[in-house]
Amino acid sequence: MMNDIPKEFDVRQSRIFFIYDPLQLQEQLNSPGRNKYIKIITPQSQPCPSLKYESIEEYLDVEGAQAWDLQFGVNSRLGELNGAEADLINPKYFEYDGPTKLSQQEQSAVYEWLDGWRSDFSMGMLYDMVEGFGFKPGSCNTLADFPPVEKLAKYYERYVGEDPRGTLDYVLSLMSYGSDISSEDISILIQKVRESYKQAKRSN
Repeated sequence: MMNDIPKEFDVRQSRIFFIYDPLQLQEQLNSPGRNKYIKIITPQSQPCPSLKYESIEEYLDVEGAQAWDLQFGVNSRLGELNGAEADLINPKYFEYDGPTKLSQQEQSAVYEWLDGWRSDFSMGMLYDMVEGFGFKPGSCNTLADFPPVEKLAKYYERYVGEDPRGTLDYVLSLMSYGSDISSEDISILIQKVRESYKQAKRSN
């Protein structure tokens, strides 16, 4: 019930590094799609964009800066760039770049929903949500629009044991952003999803 996620968008198969200018991020908070970045994909076993360096900071000061200058034609000062993996990057900073294209309305739902306290929802989670399960931001206007409980349980299963902050709650909230679906409605649905997951575990 889960789609195959291309490895360059799956944080469980790859390390997905975003290289960016933090000063630009602050200047473009109201226009996140304009932020420049370089994305580097490495195997999960490789904790740095290049094996020649022991840390991402060391990489950024040498090859990262060179790559930035070459791609954007802008000279970067030493220590100017930052880098982080997709499971630590907040999607409010960048336009979604997965193979499944989001409409302008769906992309806006991501930015608006993330505006505020949801700092622990990551680009990696958004890749999972959209590419792995086909869940679109702002796509549910009524409870009937949500995917079947069994499919939601598969998403829940993916994060069981490593999700103390309630990823399913986040995903349902993002899917229903802009609707009249209440937090109480979502809480009831989450309970049904958990029961479905437990039932499936008992049956196996």
